[in-house]
Amino acid sequence: MDNKKKLVVGMASIWAGGGHHALRDFLAEELEKDPRFDLKTFNHTNTGFDSSNDQLWGKLGNIYEVLYKYTPHEYSSVSAIGLVKECDQFVKKYNPDIVISSNFGIAGAFALVKKSLKLNFFNIFAIPDYGIPSSAALPRSRYLTPDFIIVFDERAKTGIAKKLKFPKERILVSGYIARKSFRDLIATNAKKSKEELVKEIKIDLGKTFGSNISSEKRTMIITGGAGGIVGNSWGLLKKIAEHQKEDEELKQKIQLLVITGKNTKFFNKLFKFHIKKDQAWENIIPIPWIDHETYSKLQLLADFPIMVSIAPASMNELFESKCGPLLIHNSRKGQETPNVKFAVQNKFGYYLPKKKDALKYVINGFSKHENEEFVERVKKYKEVRLGRIKKLPDDIVNIYSQYKNPARKTDIKRLNLDLNLKWISPKLWLSLVILMLPLSVIYGFVQYYRQKDRMGRNKYVKSLINFISQLNPF
Repeated sequence: MDNKKKLVVGMASIWAGGGHHALRDFLAEELEKDPRFDLKTFNHTNTGFDSSNDQLWGKLGNIYEVLYKYTPHEYSSVSAIGLVKECDQFVKKYNPDIVISSNFGIAGAFALVKKSLKLNFFNIFAIPDYGIPSSAALPRSRYLTPDFIIVFDERAKTGIAKKLKFPKERILVSGYIARKSFRDLIATNAKKSKEELVKEIKIDLGKTFGSNISSEKRTMIITGGAGGIVGNSWGLLKKIAEHQKEDEELKQKIQLLVITGKNTKFFNKLFKFHIKKDQAWENIIPIPWIDHETYSKLQLLADFPIMVSIAPASMNELFESKCGPLLIHNSRKGQETPNVKFAVQNKFGYYLPKKKDALKYVINGFSKHENEEFVERVKKYKEVRLGRIKKLPDDIVNIYSQYKNPARKTDIKRLNLDLNLKWISPKLWLSLVILMLPLSVIYGFVQYYRQKDRMGRNKYVKSLINFISQLNPF
């Protein structure tokens, strides 16, 4: 690599829950310190992923689980094609040497741009979640597959290479913790007492929430990542309120801060109960969308979280603020299932989907031993991952030097060309047509649950599958 030339690195993300932005921003903050890189940040404007998370998949976990596991890998193309235009514009504006994307749809779109224009930049997919992604999230199609993958768990690397047949030498294992700007906020605010934190917490909606928050009560924050998913805490909150009608003393000992985020409907629902309904809801306080500084103070104030959605971004922030152990009450399944397993297997917390089991910890809290063990475990977790992230800049430079195509210099001549999606194979287009028919998805779901064996034995279905598998690309 020419030491005088900086590598232009595109850092790409899309709203699909805040975790994809969080990972992109974490990596950007780590790489921007290195003089070998010239970073260009890209936020795709498409909100489809975010809307589906909030309005659909967060509430239909079982359906999401089936689709996540069994949707054909060509599904990624449906997402990718819809994102191609802005990705194409980004590539033509900056001619990046490397693009690092934190979402599979964005990574697929950049792959299509690269393939269609015959470009030679490196397309890297940074996978936010632990465990092995589905084939839909990491397709094997040559039109969509990234050049390299960044994961944050050794087992993820082994599983992706073995089960998804991705070249092991093209999978980088790095570290992922809370991004530096959040770590700095925690370092500053951790020096303050709980009384000082409560005085500084400003949540001004003309409803004087700040005055309702106590510095003396045992505090739990209820968090759900994407806004729509936090509504899954409703059943547990009702259970807690019902218990408090019979246990008046508990209400004086605890408070629950529900981070409703963008979910204004759920916020308003809780707020009505909080101020008007009955006294059993007085200590259940809804918190709207807040900035990271305020959130850092709430985490430091809290004794532990109750999570109704779990993602590495959320976990890393809670680890940094030593807010735990984690009480995981719900997940939206799909890619969150490995995240739950990761947290439980590493003894960062407990998965308690039954309301009665979670209520016991709400009433009693965690023991001193459990708290101390959590702090010690997250300390070791952070040390290991800090060591890994320090190696990432060198790893990126090394793979660029090792795998760089000499034709990279000619890319600039093709940046004025239009996308040519005819390079996509007939097999892929046929899959897209099938997948874009909503009834086919619904039918497939019903068949899977009710008569999957019968469907699999159907000679016409078998013939269709064999026919599609034998189609060859151009």
